[in-house]
Amino acid sequence: MFVVVDAGDTMARLGEVAVWSFEAWGECAQASTETEALTRFARRAGISLQELETSERISGPDGIFSEDALPTTENQVARTIRILEAQRRETLALLDASTDAELDAEDHTIAQPTWMPWRTPRMILRHIADTEARAYPRWCGLPQLEPVDDLREELSRSAQHIREVILEMPRSFRTTHRHETWTAVKLLRRLAYHERLELVFLRRRLHVR
Repeated sequence: MFVVVDAGDTMARLGEVAVWSFEAWGECAQASTETEALTRFARRAGISLQELETSERISGPDGIFSEDALPTTENQVARTIRILEAQRRETLALLDASTDAELDAEDHTIAQPTWMPWRTPRMILRHIADTEARAYPRWCGLPQLEPVDDLREELSRSAQHIREVILEMPRSFRTTHRHETWTAVKLLRRLAYHERLELVFLRRRLHVR
C-alpha cells in the first residue's frame, strides 16, 4: 500500500509526524517519529509494515501532497459522505446512551495528546461539530453554520451542513489559512479522518469498548 508522510510545519508544531494513504481513504496515524507513525498505520490498516511504501514525504509550510492539488473526484466525495454518515450514527448513538453526568465527567486517567484540550465527552462532541461546521469551512473559504445550544441538534445540523458544503463546493480550489494550504481533496481526507479520531477518545471517556 502506498502511503504519504506529512512532516510539515503544522505537524512539527504538534511534535508529531502523520502518515496518510489515498488508498485507505480517511485513515491516518500520528506519532512522535516517522517510524512509529508508519508502524501505527500498518497496524490500523491490518497489514505488515513491509507492505507500506512511502510515495511522498512533505515538509515545510505548504502542507499538501501532490494528490491534494488535483481536482477532487466524485468517488472521493461519495466515500467521504459514507464515512461521515457512519461515524455520525455512532457518535449520536453514544450521545443518546449517555447521561449528563457521564457527558460532563473528566477522567484524569485517560491519556490524551496535549494538543487535544477537550477533556470531557461533551467537549469532544462540541469540538466534532465545531470543526466540521465552522473551522474547516472557514479555513477553506466555504459556508459556515451558526451553533445551537442543544447538542444533539448541533451534531445533526452540522452533519447535514457539511454534506451540503462538500456536495456544492468547487471540485478544485486552493486557499491558505495561517500559512497552511487547503484544497478540496485535503478537506475531504481531513473530514473523513477527524471524527474517527475523536471517537477513539470519546469511547474511552465514556468507557465504551
